[in-house]
Amino acid sequence: MARSKQRETYGNGSISPILGKDGKQKRDREGRPIWRIAVTVGSEESVDKNGRKVKRQKRIQRNFRGTLKDARKFSQELHEEYETAKEEQSQPEQKQHREETFIDVCKEWEEDMRFGKVCNAYKLKSYATHLSYMAEHFGHKPIAQVTEEDVREALRKTVRSRHLSDTTAHVIFAVTKRVFTFARKKGKITVNPCEDLRAPRPNELVDRNSLQPEECALIRATLDRDEKEAYAAFREKEQRQRGYDRFKGSDDDRASLRGLVEISNILAVRLMLATGMRRGEVLGLAWSAVNFATKQIKVVQALAIQKIEDDEDSLDDEMQRIEVKRLRSGKSCLVIKRPKTKKGIRTLFVDDDTLAHLREWKKFQARAFRLIRIDEDGNAIDLKQTRNTPVFCSSHGGWYDPSHLNRWWAGTPYREGYREKLGFPDLKLHEFRHTQATMLLGNGVDVKTVQTRLGHAKSSHTLDLYAHAIPANDQAAANIMASICAAPATPNGTIIKLNQSA
Repeated sequence: MARSKQRETYGNGSISPILGKDGKQKRDREGRPIWRIAVTVGSEESVDKNGRKVKRQKRIQRNFRGTLKDARKFSQELHEEYETAKEEQSQPEQKQHREETFIDVCKEWEEDMRFGKVCNAYKLKSYATHLSYMAEHFGHKPIAQVTEEDVREALRKTVRSRHLSDTTAHVIFAVTKRVFTFARKKGKITVNPCEDLRAPRPNELVDRNSLQPEECALIRATLDRDEKEAYAAFREKEQRQRGYDRFKGSDDDRASLRGLVEISNILAVRLMLATGMRRGEVLGLAWSAVNFATKQIKVVQALAIQKIEDDEDSLDDEMQRIEVKRLRSGKSCLVIKRPKTKKGIRTLFVDDDTLAHLREWKKFQARAFRLIRIDEDGNAIDLKQTRNTPVFCSSHGGWYDPSHLNRWWAGTPYREGYREKLGFPDLKLHEFRHTQATMLLGNGVDVKTVQTRLGHAKSSHTLDLYAHAIPANDQAAANIMASICAAPATPNGTIIKLNQSA
């Protein structure tokens, strides 16, 4: 016996459930029921095999995922879109929403994201770059005409031509889908062409190097030695300078002290190793954030480099960025901004040894500032250490360019980096952060505490990144289970019934 169609007919269309072989309505991966929507949009004439003119109804069919109520709403939108198209054909000079191109909608989406402060300016710029890759293939095509095949082919060509990783391809697809979702919510399209596409799977294996305990001890001992040598070199240089001034019979005003940077660099690395803070967070510290009485550091801001666009408003005041210094190129500036995530605003305890080094540095820095009497432009100044003074300063006593710390650490084609001196030529500054996480987790510190120290938005993110790097805990778990199973059997022991679970 034939199965009934079970369809809902109304006006100029119908909605029918798409059935599987078992007679039940099909559902997508998210459990939503699938419907077939048919809308009659007029009629068309054709000629049959006998040469007679035949008038047939013209129908549009779409599959829809969601509730029956939403399917009805979608069917109505489909019909209205067709009626709008008919009006545009009769009045081609009137521009409607459906004629907007993919590039137009991308710009509108970026503006909406910026206005809603959904993400920071750097992340939004990254999104814009990814969208530009897709726009190279269908950017000037009306967004209502972009098909699933257009998206699939554009992504394939982008990955191949730019040699992108699976992870980057995953991000490009995700942000493209967000734009089409935005367009659908705004009524610019009725179907998201990315809806049924499978997102590229990101790379699962990420090379995150971390140091061993003995390597950390070696680095710390080397930092101790080099810090003492840096202080001694600074004092020796200043003695030579005073002798030279007496020889000239004058005391020149100075705008910078070169030795300050070397000490700042060494101490910045020490703090990264001790706390796992990000580079920008360390260089964004002011003395007001260091509490020697409670042995804590409060992370409330970070230092970053930002390009200066032609529009001065591009410094993103709404993202609470404060320009603190223009760089020599004139194309970039140093800005103070919030940490990477909301959880990035945190208070960290610091060990006594690291605090002792910071306390000594604070006293030394205050004395050194008295020698700086003019600024970089030659204007007389009275430089004093205050609560807002950067902990790790430049040779002029101001905020320190993060790129300079990178060059000091990694080196240049013409100069060996400090990491070669330590004996770790491939070690990255960010890997001190990985070391902090793996060491703490491996020594039994709970995930929530590690998440708080690192400033991750979610503890699940901490586990996803670092859980694989704690084999010691896994070995302990295996030993515990072995000891439990090896215990002598108790004939009259209590049996615990467990509820069924996944």
